[in-house]
Amino acid sequence: MNLRSGEWFNHQSVETRFQHLSAMRANGHAPESFLGKPIIGIFNSWSDLNSCNAPHKELVEFVKRGVLMNGGYPIEVHTITTPSDFMKPSDLPYRNLMAMDVEETIRSQPFDGVVLLCECDKTTPAQLMGAASCDLPTLQLAAGHRASGVFRGKTVNYGTDLWKYMDDYKAGLLSEEELSQLEKCISCTQGGCPVMGTASTMKSISEMLGMMLPGTSGIPAVHARRKTAAEETGKRIVDMVRENLTPSRLM
Repeated sequence: MNLRSGEWFNHQSVETRFQHLSAMRANGHAPESFLGKPIIGIFNSWSDLNSCNAPHKELVEFVKRGVLMNGGYPIEVHTITTPSDFMKPSDLPYRNLMAMDVEETIRSQPFDGVVLLCECDKTTPAQLMGAASCDLPTLQLAAGHRASGVFRGKTVNYGTDLWKYMDDYKAGLLSEEELSQLEKCISCTQGGCPVMGTASTMKSISEMLGMMLPGTSGIPAVHARRKTAAEETGKRIVDMVRENLTPSRLM
């Protein structure tokens, strides 16, 4: 199999090849562990400010396990992320910046295949745009949507119920104490918004395009199947490298 990573690690220049292998060894990657294997770049978009994508801090380890199980070699890298609750003036302009971040990181480094860890409604399309431009074998893995909370005996979801209760508060129908209780329970776990909004839509589109494993876009963040999906994604991307199954053939 003619691997793209061979352009770095089997370079015809002894000096260039030496530098690349030495740099890998410095990070604990012994050449005998990865040479001749599909090198899979796992693009992690979690941060301590992005509760939507935060589950990937743990899920990435299951992706790595799947890659190793199928004879690949995982390399985790990080990109910018888009925590919409915090980014000013809006998170939308940063979607395009993230697409460029993903594209250039893929293009400039020794990856044979890519797994993109997404969730919120900006990271998912940003990653797809970057992947489409590079056209290496690619799969996405969503973090999953967060659990619903309970307030006044009713189910509440971040992303829709927030606005109703804000109106109630402004109308004097919700006390300061009740508002504090709502703030503590409306986002009771990490994960994307558990509503029929753009985050869920983007994940569903990715799955329909073949860029996410079938049946994985809607698994809740707290469900054990989310870890299984991560491992299966890691296994499948290695085969996709062998098959040269690229975004241009899927999308």
